[in-house]
Amino acid sequence: MLEEIQRDGFEVRDYLYPYNEGFPNDLVALLENDPVQSATGLVSELRIYRLDSQGTQLLSSEVVAGMRLAFHELNNTDINGDGSREIVIWKGCSGTAWSCQQIGVYQIRENRLINLSKPITGSLFPGSLVDLDQDGSLEIIAIETRWETYEHLPHPVAPSVEEIFAWSNGSYRRASQEYPDYYQKKINHIESLMDQIELPYDYLGNSIKLLLNYDRMGQTERGWEEFERLLQTESPSIVGTDVWQTIKDPILEDFKIELGQHD
Repeated sequence: MLEEIQRDGFEVRDYLYPYNEGFPNDLVALLENDPVQSATGLVSELRIYRLDSQGTQLLSSEVVAGMRLAFHELNNTDINGDGSREIVIWKGCSGTAWSCQQIGVYQIRENRLINLSKPITGSLFPGSLVDLDQDGSLEIIAIETRWETYEHLPHPVAPSVEEIFAWSNGSYRRASQEYPDYYQKKINHIESLMDQIELPYDYLGNSIKLLLNYDRMGQTERGWEEFERLLQTESPSIVGTDVWQTIKDPILEDFKIELGQHD
């Protein structure tokens, strides 16, 4: 069986057969090429096969370039309470970029592989599954990578923020403002760090994080107030330095434009 599906330079990394009782003849396979032998580098593929009296038939597939695939611990469980078991995949590559660790959530519908996490595109990458409201349906937590290299800030303090996607009427939709407690905890943590920060770039990165988290919870105006207050701090290690003065005004202009573009 495995010999039949290993073709075109791809080898099976892992598989699940039968997929579950609802799909007794379907096989879910994770395949990977040999990046050393391939001119295109590492390429992985998620494939759905049907095994019956007619042989082995490829139903659907998705190609993932540059990342390795593995079954998530929640694979083959109903993560959103719709009565169907989802295929949940880890996607990963070497490196420290925020997009190097992702998840993918799929279903088989009418013999096709449907990527339920596909609407999360652009600079948003699905990173984890969490039941934030304890209702049995897991939300997707996606990280926003738009500002990962903003103003060449050190990566550990680059202004990261997360978006929340909740299951509703057969798909995942943006629902960040419905979970204010999630963002308030982030804000409280950032605020607890501010008095301890001495380096200008660390202070700047955390100030922007604070602004972005207020924005995602639907309190953009409050976020601006706190952000501008932090920019005007009396801390001698921040205000008055050449670095701070040369980037402060452009930052204000950048984020006045950027905020609100996530809706």
